[in-house]
Amino acid sequence: MLGGLSLDGRFQPLALPSADSKLLIITFSPGCPACQANQQGWMKLAGVLEQKGVRVLWLSRDPIAITRDYCLKHGIRLADTLADPPYGTYLQLGLARVPNTVLVGASGRVEKVWAGHLDEAGWKSLFAYFGEREQMVSPTRVEAGGRTNWVRG
Repeated sequence: MLGGLSLDGRFQPLALPSADSKLLIITFSPGCPACQANQQGWMKLAGVLEQKGVRVLWLSRDPIAITRDYCLKHGIRLADTLADPPYGTYLQLGLARVPNTVLVGASGRVEKVWAGHLDEAGWKSLFAYFGEREQMVSPTRVEAGGRTNWVRG
């Protein structure tokens, strides 16, 4: 069973999509530079997909307090977010690290995974998969290893 901790600390099983729907799981860690670089694009994607009836779930590898603070800072709905420890949803999905953008279809079948930091081609592919024109994500400042990088997602 997939699941995690809701941000009020209760275990919440993950409802799998029905035959006519999909679930997009965004795996992240608040301290991850690649996750931070994807954030703006993920927010745009979530807005588009929610209008199409695709459920978007944010799944953090970090504890509840850190996850809650990150979500509040970035405008992520707390009701759409789970903290994974210690439930191993990452392992059940076959994921070793963050970030990942995972599309789950009926019966919990993983249909597609976009792994890591999404560059321009990655965003184009992701939006195209859902029948949307590419939505450019403006450059994002990311601090990594003591240096500042500008990445374009």
